[in-house]
Amino acid sequence: MSNRAINWLITPPRSLGINAKEALLSLIKSAFQEGQRLLTENEADASNDEEKSSDFLMDINGFKLELCSSLKENTLDPSSCEGAGEFSHLDGHYPLLIFIYLEKRFREEWKDQDENVVSLCDEQGNIIYYRDFNSLEPVIADMGFDYDEVRNDAAKLGLTTTLVNFSEVTSEIDDCFF
Repeated sequence: MSNRAINWLITPPRSLGINAKEALLSLIKSAFQEGQRLLTENEADASNDEEKSSDFLMDINGFKLELCSSLKENTLDPSSCEGAGEFSHLDGHYPLLIFIYLEKRFREEWKDQDENVVSLCDEQGNIIYYRDFNSLEPVIADMGFDYDEVRNDAAKLGLTTTLVNFSEVTSEIDDCFF
């Protein structure tokens, strides 16, 4: 089991302008809520507990990302849309996928932006680039995550296609193809 961590940073692109920060904060909230819903819709953790604070942008598998103006780790300042922190193997792969999902949603919303809103790096400061799901393979292995599980969850977020297990394909027609 890995004890590694991934560091994250959310920073609005400089070219976005101050007037767009409210729209960016709305997008961030929406992406985190939608990402959690898509990943946990069949899990007991997905229940909409009224106990959960609305100040939490992400509260999933023990990883909490809070919306507040303090400079604590794993917080996002609502006025500047800036924040930083880390998640570990113990937090599972959901935070990794949700941060990538946020970047995907940002790219869809602001197509003219060439700066990232989310930056990820490992403990040594090596930047984690997401081009496609295959680019995550070293991160998945390094963090000790189950590849098939991460891939299936990434497909729920539209980050990759669903794997088809041909050994499970059945047909009533004998065609000798499989």
